[in-house]
Amino acid sequence: MSRVNEGVKLRSVVYIPLFCLPLPKKHNPVIVLPIKDSKITVSVEVLSKQGLELLGVPQTVGRYVYDFYEFILNELGVNYGFRVCVDGDYIYDGFIYVAITNLMIKLLSGRLSSDEYGLLRLVDSRLGINDCITALREYEVVGGPYIWRYDGELLKLTDVSCYVREMLSTEDISLSSVVGNEVLTTPLTRLVGLLIISIYNSLVEKDYKSLSNYIRLYNSLWVGVSGIVDGILQSFKPTTGVNFFTYVQDLGKVTLFEVRLVLKGS
Repeated sequence: MSRVNEGVKLRSVVYIPLFCLPLPKKHNPVIVLPIKDSKITVSVEVLSKQGLELLGVPQTVGRYVYDFYEFILNELGVNYGFRVCVDGDYIYDGFIYVAITNLMIKLLSGRLSSDEYGLLRLVDSRLGINDCITALREYEVVGGPYIWRYDGELLKLTDVSCYVREMLSTEDISLSSVVGNEVLTTPLTRLVGLLIISIYNSLVEKDYKSLSNYIRLYNSLWVGVSGIVDGILQSFKPTTGVNFFTYVQDLGKVTLFEVRLVLKGS
């Protein structure tokens, strides 16, 4: 149990679920990579009164943190508040949300173990947060790149990180009617899962030709199921194995990033 004025601080690189195509009520693998040369500092302190004080927290992240706080207030009987301070590189909102809420639970329980991660997954699910964000929860367990699946084993990747640059974001995502077609949903889910596993394997094997082909198919699936206007990717340069453009789900939006992979020994 936390004491008033007790606090914790995190200093980390920013992690991003670079390959994750969320489908409603389905769970598929997620490939998580650290963003090279990024940094963020998050501190959380317990307050005597209920409520949140958010300093340096992006507005979108703040809305989700408030929802998280209301959940633990009502469901866990928390009777105090938190002061949250964030500073650093605001590259990916989902990681800021994860860092803040992980620290809240760490203050409540004194640790982050399998039980706490299970609770965090439950809260995310109740709040409608998809696997792309939830997959970031256990980044400290691995301390590097990894592939994740809901209730599955974490598998560490080879030494790979990435540089990213935001090209554009859209908040108007309406899933294609294909996703709601029961006949197609199961094979589509399986295809997405196998494709992300194939991307993982090509990264492990440093097979950049296959990686390039897989990313092209992955982006096509994003366009097909998300309602994003087809042709956006075609306005940028062609995909190559280690330099490419791809969509990434964030909190309440989808962002198109330019990506450059950094692979040790390549």
